[in-house]
Amino acid sequence: MKSNFNKLDFETKKAIIETLIFVADEPLKNEQIYNILINLDNDNPTPIEQKLDQDFQNFTNEFEIIVNEINNELESTNRPYQIIKVANGWQFATRKEYGRIVRHYYKSKQIKKLSAAALEVLAIIAYRQPITKPEIEMIRGVNSSETVNSLLEKNLIKISGRKSVIGRPLEYSTTDDFLKLFGLNSLEELPEISEFEELVRRELQQQDRDVTLDISQEKIDKIEAKIDGLEMN
Repeated sequence: MKSNFNKLDFETKKAIIETLIFVADEPLKNEQIYNILINLDNDNPTPIEQKLDQDFQNFTNEFEIIVNEINNELESTNRPYQIIKVANGWQFATRKEYGRIVRHYYKSKQIKKLSAAALEVLAIIAYRQPITKPEIEMIRGVNSSETVNSLLEKNLIKISGRKSVIGRPLEYSTTDDFLKLFGLNSLEELPEISEFEELVRRELQQQDRDVTLDISQEKIDKIEAKIDGLEMN
């Protein structure tokens, strides 16, 4: 390595890594942490090609051990937080059993600011991405331009390309901020649509609202048939 980090004892390494994750505003990826550590003694840090660096592979293996050790200590002392992997990075997070307390404190949590329409569109995009605005509107049955623009402004969705059909409409996908909002590490961790609906309903209860996400497979099949028809023309 370019610094003396690899010569430090295990407890010191653990303290350094815990500090970095604690002070970070965003989830820290392995590559980011590694580049910080190898440049501890370097005033002009230079990123390295991690995939070509054997030291990085060794660090990754040790890093997993260190994070597990930290979490074991936090659990054994009944601390209300832990280090989790989210959006492909690492950050401190409150344990699930203390989530209710945090929600009471953060009454202005972002998800509370989302309308029922925004949550419905967000769910459709999450489960059908990449998806175009006309496809979203076919599922919902109403114009969704304002809602899509609102989600773009909140950086919960992004423009991910154009669909190869007449007019080449824009396609939308979710962002890392979406993963962080729902505490997911990747889209593979998305719950079943019925579970997601229940999550949304619980979040909207305090607003005396309800939302129905009509994304039945039958309806989706009809939409895809219409889209296939456009592609063939």
